[in-house]
Amino acid sequence: MVRFFFDIDDGVLFTRDDDGQPFATMEAAREAAIRVLPAIAADAAADENRRNLVASVRTETGRIVFRARLSLTGERLD
Repeated sequence: MVRFFFDIDDGVLFTRDDDGQPFATMEAAREAAIRVLPAIAADAAADENRRNLVASVRTETGRIVFRARLSLTGERLD
């Protein structure tokens, strides 16, 4: 198992993962990064109409090996 770290940046707040999580493969870590962004965006959607989220996956040496981006735009149409 390899430990990967998931840093989250929403353009306002940067959260550095100091604990990491073990994954059997890089592909498993990539999938986890992709799955986490919609959950974060759902929490943020209640407060804002626009959110750009980035999840960066790092190795124990600090090298970024994957980056996932999600943009959320809400438009009130009344």
